[in-house]
Amino acid sequence: MMLRSTMYLAMESLPLTPSRHLSTRVITLPYPILTLKLTSPPTDHAHEISLRTMSWQKCAWLLCGDQVCLAIMAQSWSLSVLGWVPGIITMLVSGVLFYITSLTMHSFIMKNPSIRDICDFGYFAFGKSRVAYHFTGFMLLANNILLIGFHVLTGAKVLNTLSDHSMCTVIFSVIVTIMGVVMSIPRTLKHVSFMSMFSAACMGIAILLFLVFAGIEDAPGYGYNGTYPKAGAVKTYAFPPAGTTWVACMNAVLNITFLWGMANTLLLLISQTNC
Repeated sequence: MMLRSTMYLAMESLPLTPSRHLSTRVITLPYPILTLKLTSPPTDHAHEISLRTMSWQKCAWLLCGDQVCLAIMAQSWSLSVLGWVPGIITMLVSGVLFYITSLTMHSFIMKNPSIRDICDFGYFAFGKSRVAYHFTGFMLLANNILLIGFHVLTGAKVLNTLSDHSMCTVIFSVIVTIMGVVMSIPRTLKHVSFMSMFSAACMGIAILLFLVFAGIEDAPGYGYNGTYPKAGAVKTYAFPPAGTTWVACMNAVLNITFLWGMANTLLLLISQTNC
């Protein structure tokens, strides 16, 4: 009776996961009536492309490359639009919400170890709903398309500025697109982490130069208000200044939230980390 109870509790504790992520093995105990069918997440080290091979150090570099990005340099513009009070409140609230979201997602993954991406998370979170799975996949695809467009536009503007508009913006956009395709060839995050190291280093230098130049110059060359110093002194505000549009405020808020918007990548990082 005690053996049956122990076996029952052990089987109840096994995670219920979709069969497409699982390997199955049958264990027969030295009792004719006891045959257990154990289901567990597979290891993919024997596959041609091994996903769960990234060390925690490389995972940390990926997170560093994800956080040390252009969005940091856009925070000053966001504060100039929203003002110090709404801007700081937006930063703090966004940080707290994304922190809670990350902890919740991590706890949910620990209970459902077969989750590999945000689509699987939607599938399990909504009671194994295929509708939720496909809807989450559609939203992820839409997010990535807009994200790619944002980076292509930003890259074209950077090349325009550095070259003093030596070529058409469309040509620069094509160049950035080709660069993005080439850098997306690696299939695993283990290899992408090396690019994150280089990206984080470059962005760290750019942020330091940004701060140094802002500190030593009397006025910026030009900005949204016109050419300086003709445009007058650079001013900051506690609240949005008069004439600020809804679109400008929305862009400022999105700049802040985009900096924290990496919670959906935690699933993929956890699934490929060999810990």
